[in-house]
Amino acid sequence: MNETTSGLFARRRQSQGVSITSLVTASPLTHAGAKGVMLRPVLANLSAPEWGQNSWDYIASLLAESGAVLLRGFKVADVAAFRAFVQTSAGALLGYTHRSTPRSNISEGIYTSTEYPADQHIPQHNEMSYTRSWPKRLFFHCAVKPGTQGQTPLADSQGVYARLPEDLRARFEAHGVMYVRNFGQGLDLSWQQVFQTENQAEVEAYCQANDIQCQWLGEGRLRTRQICQATLAHRERGRGSGLIRRICSISAICRRKQNVS
Repeated sequence: MNETTSGLFARRRQSQGVSITSLVTASPLTHAGAKGVMLRPVLANLSAPEWGQNSWDYIASLLAESGAVLLRGFKVADVAAFRAFVQTSAGALLGYTHRSTPRSNISEGIYTSTEYPADQHIPQHNEMSYTRSWPKRLFFHCAVKPGTQGQTPLADSQGVYARLPEDLRARFEAHGVMYVRNFGQGLDLSWQQVFQTENQAEVEAYCQANDIQCQWLGEGRLRTRQICQATLAHRERGRGSGLIRRICSISAICRRKQNVS
């Protein structure tokens, strides 16, 4: 952080003369009618962690209204700076247990996004909605700009859910969704990767604590079943929101590459 930016924040702590919103410009994330807001700093090298210390109420209000906020052009020096920004905004970070996709652990509570073939697309989904415990907010940081492609597509879950037939929504709301996962057949992650252990007893203890039925099938194979919520009432917005998970995110091309029918 340069002296100009540092001094500006120091002065703001002593005076209310500089407002949070005066340090950024806000604009629609995409075309008219789409949700999301983009924030850009007015000053060069404005530190995201420094600005975030005083601006979370403002960011939260934008999130509640639009569902997504993109900070572009802020200074995020390294992983520690990214963590500092997230923690000023959201507090403690969650671990990634009961996994569904391969990710590398960068730092405590910080992971790579799904490690997936670059020529493939991951269907839209709600993060970890196949479990009964999921993050309230997701934070993404692009440390290296991709030379080509590179996307973080967004979808309005409430809008998608509202388009489902009313009788189908009623069934989901009444019964939830049962997720059945089979490990050890080459299609999904191994149970060792998912539960982050080599110990079957630890898997059984986790399943029991989280109301997951587990069945060992021999030859290192495991099958789990769990009934989870299909919908969730949004705490801030006060209305229903779709949480239904995609059934399978592996494309037909990837399946053929793995020789899985």
